[in-house]
Amino acid sequence: MQRDTSHVSGQGGVRAILAMTRFHLKQLLRTPFFVQTALLTPVSFALLKWLGAAGSGVPVQQSLWVDTVVAGLWASTTTAVGIIGFQRFQGTLEHLASSVLPPGQVFGALTAAAAGLGLLGVPLAVAVQLLATGSVQVNARFVMTIVLSGLACAASAGVLASLFVLTRRATAFEPLLLMPIWLLSGVVIPAQVLPASAQVVAWLHPLSGAVRVTHAETSTEAIVSACVSIATSLIWLLVARRLLVAATRRARIDATLSLS
Repeated sequence: MQRDTSHVSGQGGVRAILAMTRFHLKQLLRTPFFVQTALLTPVSFALLKWLGAAGSGVPVQQSLWVDTVVAGLWASTTTAVGIIGFQRFQGTLEHLASSVLPPGQVFGALTAAAAGLGLLGVPLAVAVQLLATGSVQVNARFVMTIVLSGLACAASAGVLASLFVLTRRATAFEPLLLMPIWLLSGVVIPAQVLPASAQVVAWLHPLSGAVRVTHAETSTEAIVSACVSIATSLIWLLVARRLLVAATRRARIDATLSLS
């Protein structure tokens, strides 16, 4: 039997997603573990990058705070999506999966909230930039990088959510997702110094294009990178939508939406 979702389509569906995103974000903000991750990870990242620059004699770039925000967005995304496992523990995952809304909207709201949680690190990233260079530069490229990174993380989180819905052991993969994307995207070291094969793989993730907007040498390169980031984010969103439908269906068949 197919569920009738016509009454939640269009503007009603958008309002529902926004309402659920606000609800999930409030729940994440009430959980100290997720808040600590969103705050401490970017600070640790910024301090380590500052220390690395000092040790190598390279001046700290004005883009330090932007790279830090992006790193924090991805860290909070990979960690906070784990709340799906917590909902399985609470016994609420089954209710989410049986919603009249499509799985893409139900879990998309959750993953969007997980990505948005990373914005808590913005003030701390700015503070470290002030300590390191004495000033904070804000321009259109920096703002665009943060916006595109938020979209990239939300799209990526949708794909990750399908894994968390499908299996009870998905949390074991969290540490394996953080550092590789950091390295490939260019927030740790310039993406241009990576091997050619690694650069090709990096372009498959939307975060890489977003970061290259800030570090592009020309305006044309920045525009191309932004377009690539948007395009890959949309592809990941489409993939996430299909995977969430398939994962929810398989989880019902395998009876893995609960702990037992």
